[in-house]
Amino acid sequence: VAYVTLAAMVPALGQFAFRDELITMFVAVALDEGAIETPDELLLAMRLRAAYPSYDWSSALPQWQGRHMLAARNGKRLAAILCETSSDKPALFSSWHPQLHSVWDEVFSVYFGAGAGKETSAGAMEFSTLWERVADGGLFAGNASQFRRYWGYLLLERALEHVGEDAIATLITPNVVRALTEQVASASGGSGKSPLSKVGQRAAERLVAACEGNTKVGLAVLTQLLGQQKLAGQAAGSAPPTLRALLTGRIVATLDSEAIFRYVCDLQQMFLEPGTTVQGARAVDKQRAWAVDQMVRVARAAQLPVTDALTTDVLRFVAVHASLQRTTTVGGGACGVAALDGTMPTPALSQTTRDHCSSTLVAFVGDLSRISTHGRSEGQSDDAAGSGRLAVGCSREGLVWSTLALQTVAEGAKRKKVSMVLPGNDEVQVLLDKTLPVLQRMAKRTREHAEAGQTEAAQRVRALELLLGTVSVLAVFSTEPATRAEYAEVVPELCECFARLDSSEEVAEGEPQPVEVLTEILISFLTKDSLILRKLCEQVFAPFTTLVTAAALDSIIG
Repeated sequence: VAYVTLAAMVPALGQFAFRDELITMFVAVALDEGAIETPDELLLAMRLRAAYPSYDWSSALPQWQGRHMLAARNGKRLAAILCETSSDKPALFSSWHPQLHSVWDEVFSVYFGAGAGKETSAGAMEFSTLWERVADGGLFAGNASQFRRYWGYLLLERALEHVGEDAIATLITPNVVRALTEQVASASGGSGKSPLSKVGQRAAERLVAACEGNTKVGLAVLTQLLGQQKLAGQAAGSAPPTLRALLTGRIVATLDSEAIFRYVCDLQQMFLEPGTTVQGARAVDKQRAWAVDQMVRVARAAQLPVTDALTTDVLRFVAVHASLQRTTTVGGGACGVAALDGTMPTPALSQTTRDHCSSTLVAFVGDLSRISTHGRSEGQSDDAAGSGRLAVGCSREGLVWSTLALQTVAEGAKRKKVSMVLPGNDEVQVLLDKTLPVLQRMAKRTREHAEAGQTEAAQRVRALELLLGTVSVLAVFSTEPATRAEYAEVVPELCECFARLDSSEEVAEGEPQPVEVLTEILISFLTKDSLILRKLCEQVFAPFTTLVTAAALDSIIG
């Protein structure tokens, strides 16, 4: 109560001619010469520093760095204080209180009050960073006490009231999800009767209600959950997280493909124009990376009614912003492949953002190469895409996703006032010129074999197309020069392998069979760091098992 009273007196100090002397007295007596250890002291210090920025705070509070109390450099100290673990003096925290400390009102006013933009530009860390350090890493940490988790649930409820719809998903961090999952599970099992369980269940329900009330929020939160492959504390092979199941059941049931496409359009617009509230190059890069991650999670989520059109849209959007730039504005529209026809990114894309788009695209193509079109629910027949292995890694029309990514770059680079910005542009252009015609011939041969009822032959050509397309994507979009060169060297070998497989001529005596060349290539891929290729190797080799020769078998065994 005393500190709250002192904090309320702060504005009145400016009325006195000896204001600085009063501030010095407050610091000396109430703040123990700047040794801030409790939330009460932090509240008073924040009020004083915000009200009188011209005072010599670097001398008054020497342990606090930066221009703002909430600067990132003070993150560790802030987390300890806000979690009430900052001192070795047990007497400071001898009693527990069931309410959030009033210092959180001050913190929320910094980030969500009238002057929020000015506060962050003045040196305060991003709210998402503070949340990760204090909430996820402190109040919801695996070793956090029940008392601190209780505060964590109250803090989540308070945050839901303040953060904008675009930022709610940033609250869904791994430890928060784990803690909420425990409470949702206890409620479903009938054991959640303790005060901690009740407040946790209430926080989870408010989160779900916020998602149900706004499709955009619901999709943002759900895709954030889907992006967390393994939650903290969840054993491999266990049942799906209860919180994820709850959100999926109550949100996905209300969605259709149009709602999902609108959400992706919003994400793309957020990427193109982060807005004036996002200050600083690092904040812009972070928001753009989040937008790209979210749209990719949506496109590859089996739980959502995702169409091939949306997957195509996302794939081309990410590919364009990883590889191309325009020198002028052309046309209108702001979504999808309007990456080339619509709004130019403002501010211009940084190399950090382009690199993130490149690495995300490589992972996205790798995931799509293992997804069957049969798993997508568009209400269409599977006949257009074939069956079994022919439906993997492609759209219903049979267009292989890796080929689409490469076509997007090649076609975009040919447009007026559009240039390629990938490292090694000349080498990339040569690779695309040589590879795309081969990929197109592969797609044609696959269709011809399938139409003729030659399923095994069609599967082999499709497998080669998936492999060549994925390797080419790695050669084009990898950010490391050595990695690009390494994969670029393999591309001609795969093209030659297809040419021999497709030829009606017998292989000359002493020359290796196509399956032997392919086996050697696949074995070399198994030794590489690329998880994408290691997973693809088994998928590609399966259709060729009936063609394995003694030499190929020796390579496998030896």
